[in-house]
Amino acid sequence: MWAASIFYSYADDSTDVSSTVIVRHQLKSIAQEVLAKSKFDPKVRVILNVEGDGPRSLAENSFIEIFNDQHFSSILLQRSIDEQTLSIYLLGVTVTSRQLDSKLFERRCQTKLDARTVTGLDHETQFIGTFQRESLDTVHTFSSFDFFPGQITDESNLSQRLLTPLILIGGAILIVYLFFTVRS
Repeated sequence: MWAASIFYSYADDSTDVSSTVIVRHQLKSIAQEVLAKSKFDPKVRVILNVEGDGPRSLAENSFIEIFNDQHFSSILLQRSIDEQTLSIYLLGVTVTSRQLDSKLFERRCQTKLDARTVTGLDHETQFIGTFQRESLDTVHTFSSFDFFPGQITDESNLSQRLLTPLILIGGAILIVYLFFTVRS
């Protein structure tokens, strides 16, 4: 089971919303869907276990907020044997940008995670699914990009990626040629 949502806005809708706000919104949207599919009893305590690659505290806070909005009795962040457990594995949070012109960037934020439940004394495990949210918008160059460390990528055009190494290699060859020409 795989669920995805994609949100788009373009240059006329240029936003100055930080990437963290967008990812938090994506995580809350996923949390609502996961909670609806988990079939947990709101009167029984829920243990939340978040692991994986990405902003774990941001994911924990998003899920806790959704649990509180749904009036669950309590949420714990440590393991217990006889409670309901929601295990979240962050598969990744990526933010990519591509320069459109001198003033605008196209930004893509993507959040992906797996969710499963473990219930009862017999530890019955149920895989809920893989969930993904993606948003695409345009932002001004002066907006604050608070990307997650190690998750930033810049999608340059093909000519720039090919031209830069060629210029460097050509420059090195020219320096070696001039060195031997001037020396002799």
